Amino acid sequence: MTTNSTCCKGRRSFLRGTGLALAGVGFASVLPGRLLDYALASGPGSRRLIFIFLRGGNDGLNTVIPHGDPDYSPTTRPTLYIAPQQAIDLNGFASLHPALADLSPVYAAGDLAVMHRIGYPSMSRSHFDGQRIWENGDPVRPFLFEGWLARYVSQHESVRSGQVPVVTAQGSTPLILQTGSQSFVNVANPSGFDYQSKRPNETSSRASGARTIASSRDWSPIARCWPRRACS
Repeated sequence: MTTNSTCCKGRRSFLRGTGLALAGVGFASVLPGRLLDYALASGPGSRRLIFIFLRGGNDGLNTVIPHGDPDYSPTTRPTLYIAPQQAIDLNGFASLHPALADLSPVYAAGDLAVMHRIGYPSMSRSHFDGQRIWENGDPVRPFLFEGWLARYVSQHESVRSGQVPVVTAQGSTPLILQTGSQSFVNVANPSGFDYQSKRPNETSSRASGARTIASSRDWSPIARCWPRRACS
């Protein structure tokens, strides 16, 4: 597996290009088609995690808008306020930003959860400490350069034993996947990346199987959690 470039996809260009359409749909523009075919060909029962870190910050009140909160108003957000009739209502309390219209049917189908008011204790208000903590999973040690997802993979044989267990799509391996005991595939330039097999017919057969699965795949419902109630 090789890459031919060190370029990476920026946060704004990613949002503009995909509308944040997750569940392997919008992410197809980030990862190479054959690699997605390979993942889908493993069967609809295989569990996959797609982790998107909007590095640089994301305005949560402008992404999932709390229209049911009386403190959300043109007075408190004079330049960023979005009127209810412009947004996409989710449940009478919260709404999606109009640019995220593609997520509305995903939420309605029960395949999207909104986890509200997530944080960690003793926040230092340092933007850089915060970024590291969300990736290393340790609020006590902001300078721990080892990712929580890397630790999970290294501790679970069922994940670690996969032929391509983890793939990242940016210029360099992010902190969330940094560890001294495991290495992962990093795709800096999707156009220069492909799945190589020693068996000539493997790629085409997996791609054919992937198309069959993709046309009938069923995403298991995820509990919707908004506002302030626990997922079940």
